[in-house]
This record gives sequence, C-alpha cells and structure tokens, in this order.
Amino acid sequence: MTILRTLSLLAAAAALTACNGGRDPADTGDDPVITDADGDGFNAPDDCNDNSVAVYPGAAEVCDGVDQDCDGEIDEGTDCFDADGDGHMAAVDCDDGDASTYPGAPESCDGADNDCDGTVDEGTECYDDDFDGETEQDGDCNDANANTYSTAPEVCDGLDNDCDGELDEGIDCSGDGDGDGFTVDQGDCDDTNAAVKPTGVEVCDSLDNDCDGKIDEGTECYDDDGDGQTEEDGDCDDTDRATWTGALEICDDTDNNCDGAPDEGIDCSGDGDLDGYTVAQGDCDDTNSTVHPGAREICDTIDQDCDGTADEDTECSDDDGDGFNERDTPQDCDDTNAAIRPGAVEVTDSLDNDCDGLVDENDVATSTCDTTELEPNNSTSVADAIDLSDGIALACGVIGTAGDVDTFSVALTDTWVELTLDIEAEANGSPLDSVLYLYDSDGVEIAQNDDANATENYDSKLVMLLPEAGTYYVQVRDFHGAGSADHVYELYALSEPVCDHEEVEPNGDAGLADAFTAGESVCGVVDSWSDKDWFKFTVSADSFVDFDVEALSMGTGLQSQLTLYGTDGATELHQVEGDSTTDPFFTWYFATAGTYYVVVESDLWLTRDDGPYLLKTSTW
Repeated sequence: MTILRTLSLLAAAAALTACNGGRDPADTGDDPVITDADGDGFNAPDDCNDNSVAVYPGAAEVCDGVDQDCDGEIDEGTDCFDADGDGHMAAVDCDDGDASTYPGAPESCDGADNDCDGTVDEGTECYDDDFDGETEQDGDCNDANANTYSTAPEVCDGLDNDCDGELDEGIDCSGDGDGDGFTVDQGDCDDTNAAVKPTGVEVCDSLDNDCDGKIDEGTECYDDDGDGQTEEDGDCDDTDRATWTGALEICDDTDNNCDGAPDEGIDCSGDGDLDGYTVAQGDCDDTNSTVHPGAREICDTIDQDCDGTADEDTECSDDDGDGFNERDTPQDCDDTNAAIRPGAVEVTDSLDNDCDGLVDENDVATSTCDTTELEPNNSTSVADAIDLSDGIALACGVIGTAGDVDTFSVALTDTWVELTLDIEAEANGSPLDSVLYLYDSDGVEIAQNDDANATENYDSKLVMLLPEAGTYYVQVRDFHGAGSADHVYELYALSEPVCDHEEVEPNGDAGLADAFTAGESVCGVVDSWSDKDWFKFTVSADSFVDFDVEALSMGTGLQSQLTLYGTDGATELHQVEGDSTTDPFFTWYFATAGTYYVVVESDLWLTRDDGPYLLKTSTW
C-alpha cells in the first residue's frame, strides 16, 4: 500500500511539472517562461509573436509589414521588400538586386533598363533614337533624324545627311530632282525619292514620307504613346503609355502587359484610391489617386510618382543644381545647364548665359548700337528715341560728367506689354554703377531699380508690365554720381505683348466671369481690396492646369491671391496667397470635365492692394 502511494505522488509531481511548461514548481530560478500560446508548435521566446499562428521561425514571409519568420527582417523575398536599398520595392523595381536600377533612374550606356520602362539605354549616346540603325556612339551626327547617319545618301534638305561635315554636297538642289512635283524650296525633304514629299503618305520605311519632321507616324511601326514599343513590336494599345508587352500589370481593368488578361495576379481590393496601384505595388499614398508610381510630378511638394523625391523635373525643382529653378525670380532660363542661370557671366557662345533675354551681349565686337545717346538728353523733352518696332533694340551711351543723366524715349504701340530694360556696363569692364528709372508719358516715375548695394558696382535690370500703349521714358544714372569718359554702357530694351484676353468690368462674380481658353494668358487690373476679377475656362477630364500670377515679378507692386472654384462657381477648391516678394502659383488636377472659375484679387493681409497683373495658364 505504501509503495502504491509513493508511485501516485511521483506521477502527480511529473504531471504538475509538465503543466508548468517543463519547469519544476520548486525551481525559483530566473530561467525564461517557455510557452506556445498560439499553438503553432514553437515556444517563446523563439517565436517572436506567440499570439499569431502565422508567425514563427521558418514561416513564409508575406507582403504585410510583419516579420513572419522571426529573422529580424520584414517582408524579405516578397514584392514589398527593397533588396537593393534603392528606395523602390520589388513590385516596381525591375532589378531589385541592382541599386542603380529602379523606376525613374537615369539611363546609362550599360545595356540595362535602368529606369524600368522596358527600353534599354534610351536617351544616351548608345541608343538609336531615330531607329536608323546607328547611334551617336557609332557616328550618327543627328540621332533625331532617320535620314542622317554616317552612310546615308546626301539629299536636298539643308542637312549633313552622311555626317561628313558638308551639306547637300554633290547634288543640284535648284529643281525638282525626283519629279514628284515638289522642289526643296517647296518643302521636299528628299528630292531624290518621289515617294517623299509634303503630300506623301507615311508607311513603315523609316523615312519621313510627308516631310513633317516625323517618321512613320500613324503606322504600326511608330511609337504613338512613347512607351518604347510599337504595335509592330507587340504593343496592344499604342495610345496608352502604361500598356506594352513588358509593362507592370496594375488595377485598371486593362491588359497592361498585352498577354490577353487584364489585372491578372493582383488583389485589386487593396487599391484604396482606385488609381490602379496598391501599396504592395508601390503606391506611397493610397488615399490620393494622383499619387502612384509613374504619375507626373507637379509643383506642390508632394511625391506624385512615389520615387522618394518631390517636384523633380517641374518648374519648382533645381534640375541642374545651380541654385535657381524655373519658378524663381529671377528665373533659370535653362534648368538643364548649370552654366546658365541668373547672374552668370555672359560669354560668346550663342546662348543667354545670364538669363536676361539677350544672347552674347557682352561681346562688344558683335554689338551694333541702334541708338546712340546725344547730349543734352537730361530730360524727357530732349530724350533720345529707341525704336522697339522689332521688339528689341540696343542703345549705347556714356555717363560723361558727375551727375550726368541720360534719357531715352520708348514708343509702345501694343497694350499689355512686358518691357525689359537691361544695362550692361560692369560686365563689359565699365566702372558705371547703373541705376534705371522708368517714367510714364507725363514724366511720372513708375519704376526704379539699382540691383546693388552702395559698396558695389553692379549692372541693373528692370522688368515692367505696362497695360497701356504710349510713350515711356527711361533714364540711366550713376549711383555714385561720378561719371567720366570711361563710364560707358549698353542698354538693351525688349518689348513683348503678353496678354491673350483682357478682363472686362464688371466681372465681380461667377455670372459675369470673363471667358478664356485654358493654356492662354489673361490680364487685368485689381483696382482695390474689394475688386475681384473672375475668369472662367473649360477643361477636359483627367487634365492638369498650371496657374501662375505675374505681378510683383513684373514690377506692378500688386500683392495678390489666387482662388479656384468648382463648376458651380461657389465651391472653393484651392486658394494660394502671395507674399511681399513672390506671386501665387499652383497646379490643379481636374478629374472631371467642365467649366471652372479662377479669381485674382488682392491679398488683404498685405499692404499693396491694387495694380495690374498677368495670369499665365498652361495645360498638360
């Protein structure tokens, strides 16, 4: 009986030990508690989430932001993982083992599709842009023209077809060489081929049959949508850039990869904003349908294309890294070239290096003065006339004595003119520290600019929006009042009509709004803080419009705000206020077609509440 009691006690102790995860209840040490709470066959702490049966060592990783296999990495081996650390997950990265390859990456001559668009080396010297069989690297001197390459026949087109440095050599271009009824002077771009003429029909032959500057357009061998593939090569919809044989399938009920099945292999229930992309496919904001991989960037500090950079390749970005962009005042006139920017040194290279609207103006040897100032010309009554009938003129003068003032008159025959006055003196080695003044026909000062501080010599530039035609007066002075025979200068004057539609009062509400076409420029005058200028325009669905007020940047002094209203003329969609130095600007995406309204008025919080303005719009 005693033996049986002892065996029973031992069995009970063993059972109690098992119920405590193998731990002896008498053991009070610091060993960790071992449990398998989720019943997946793995105990904590090896199981890094003992409350989930799907998480344990060796589990299969899935695209959900969770470390299923407890190895310290999340989503590895799935479409959500960025194996090469280039900021793009495998779902959109066509080579996730190469950090230099991702959507939007710069192409290089390496035989790889760096930007994941299905085309290799495009935009580089080793890509045959015009499909004539020869690249720039191989000797094509004009890779935008399929009729130009190193072994091409020379034709009557004013081009160096065979890349030997000579134009039209060995050909009589005076007549109709091929008998097709057109001479070179009449637009025949290949007078040796009767099938090529201005009335020719395009066929798949790598020739510009109709002489319109494009090759094979409208045929099966032309890439109509610019996605790198033609219908001949397998593009099943050559009007849609997102559709070609190597495209990523997205949630859009379209056969993007041309395999005959739309949206295959995708769970489209995860596309929250219905833009065709899920988070797993790289949509970095699945609540905004304008944000997804491949979307076009706009100036709004948002990363539309989900590449990790905002506003790139827009007017707001400094693409060439020279410190200026196309939205700056002053503006970078070529944001692809760091040597071209406001304030750069002008050199003789047929380029506008300093972005003042003039080319090679510092090359005195090539400058021809249209007007030379004659003394006395110190007042409007004896002003020297500058002829701006051609839109541009060069006046030359000398501040010859202390206190000398040179006055010029400018007669403008157009209304709403952008007048640019640009002094070149210091850049040409002259000690003149110039100051520019602009007066109206009554001799009332309307603008003045020094462009420097008191301790430096610096050339001055003045830009002004002038609503009224008439005679204006320009004065050149020396800031220091010194003057001598060495104080020579050149005054470049440019005039350009800039307004397509002028606002007509009254237009103080949506019912009286002035109509214009999106893409045009409209102009008007804000008379006071209470004056609101309404404009209406029509857009198609799925389009973008840029709205850009030019007032402070054109010397008018108006501090403005810009408001966009919906098709009812009452619902405010967006408002941007300027400040004391900048004018308002924004881009808007119109998902729905219709007639919308935009209003220009003063910014009531600022001090200047009247003045003319120019509202520029562009569509894309």
